[in-house]
Amino acid sequence: MRYVLILLGLMFVNVAQAMNCQELPDCESLGYSKGEDPNCVEDGYLNCPFDQDYKVCVQYNCEALGFTESDKTSWCADLIKCKGNEKMTLCQKACVATNAQELKELASSGKCKVVTMRNDIVLPEDMTLTLAENTTIDGGGYGLTFNISGTKSGLFAFHLTKNSGLENINVHYKQTGNAHKFDFVRGNGSLHNVRFDGDGAALSNNQYDILFSQSQVTVSGRFEVDFNNHGRSTRLSESSNIDFINAQVIIKRSGEHRNGFTRGTINFKDSEFTMDNGSNFLLMPTNVHFENTKFKYTGGTIFWTQSQNQIAYLNLNKNANVSFTLDQIGGNTVINLSGTPSEPARLEINTQNVSNAKIQATNLNDTLVLNGVSYHPTKEATTELSEIDGSDNWGRVQ
Repeated sequence: MRYVLILLGLMFVNVAQAMNCQELPDCESLGYSKGEDPNCVEDGYLNCPFDQDYKVCVQYNCEALGFTESDKTSWCADLIKCKGNEKMTLCQKACVATNAQELKELASSGKCKVVTMRNDIVLPEDMTLTLAENTTIDGGGYGLTFNISGTKSGLFAFHLTKNSGLENINVHYKQTGNAHKFDFVRGNGSLHNVRFDGDGAALSNNQYDILFSQSQVTVSGRFEVDFNNHGRSTRLSESSNIDFINAQVIIKRSGEHRNGFTRGTINFKDSEFTMDNGSNFLLMPTNVHFENTKFKYTGGTIFWTQSQNQIAYLNLNKNANVSFTLDQIGGNTVINLSGTPSEPARLEINTQNVSNAKIQATNLNDTLVLNGVSYHPTKEATTELSEIDGSDNWGRVQ
C-alpha cells in the first residue's frame, strides 16, 4: 500500500509541474504504459487517472523475480527486499571471496556466517585477517598464503572472535624478513579440517613462530602442521587453552627448537595425536588432559623449564593411550593415571633418564609400560618413576 501512495504522490507532483490548465498531462510521460509487465501480479497495476488504458506496476511478482523467504544470512552479505513483500529477499552480494580484499572485507563485515573461498588466495605482506563474531572462513579445500616480511614484532595472521573459525582450509606462510615474533592464530574460535605449513627465514633463534597465542580454541577434524623453520623457533601454543575434540592431529617440524605447548590447559578428547621430532612437549608449566585418545610423541623431553619449582601436570583419564619416546623426562612432571575399571588408561615411556617424574595411580586396572616392561598399580599411591620397579605400589605384569 505504501508503494501506491508513493507513486500517487510522485504522480501528482509531476502533474502539478506539467499542468498548465490548458492541456491534460500525457500518461506515458508520467511513467505509465499500455504494455504488460511480466513481473507484475495480476491485480498489481495502478491506472493512469487521465487515460485508463495506461497503467504502471506497483506490486511485483516476487517469486517470478527470484525472491524467496528463505534465510540467506549464512551465505549472503547484502539483501534486496522485494517491493510489495519485504519478507521475500534476493541476495545482492554473496559471501564468496576470490581475492584478498574480498576475503578481508567479508570476514570482518559481520554480515556473513560463512565466507567461502573459490580459489587459492595470496595475501599482501603483513596482512591480518580479523573475523567478526559468528563468522567462519570455509576454504573449500583451497589455500591462503601469508607473506610475512619486514622487522615488525607481534605480527599475526588470524584474529578470531566469539564463535568464529576456520574450516577446510590450507594455510601457508613464507617468512621473508626478520620479525621477532609471528602468531598464526589469536583470540577465541574453532578450527576444523585445517592444514598449516610454513617456511621460516634462516635467521637466529631469537625469532620464533607460534601457532596459537593468547587463544581459546577448539580443534576438530584433520589438523596438520608442518613447519620448516630453519633457524627460527616454533611453539604450538603460548598462554592458550586448546581443546582437541574428535581431531586427527599430525605435527611435523624441522629446525633447532621445536617446542609444544607453553602455559595454559590442553585437552585431548576422542582424538589421535602424533608429534615427531619435537624438542620439548611442554615448555613452562602446562596442564594436559587425555581422554579416549591415542597419543604418540617422539622428542627430547616431556617438560623443559629453567626453574626447579615449576611443575607440569599430565592427566590420563578413561581410555587414554599415551606414548612418549624421549631423550629424558626433563623438568618436574606429575603424571596422574586415572582411568576406569572398564576403560583403563595406558602410559608408555621409553627413555634412559627417568628422573624428575612422579606417577599418581588411582585405578588398579591402568597400565604403565616403562622401557618395555609393563606394570599395574597395586594400590592408590604416588611413586617416583625411577622407583617403580622396586616399589610395593606397582607389580610387574607376568
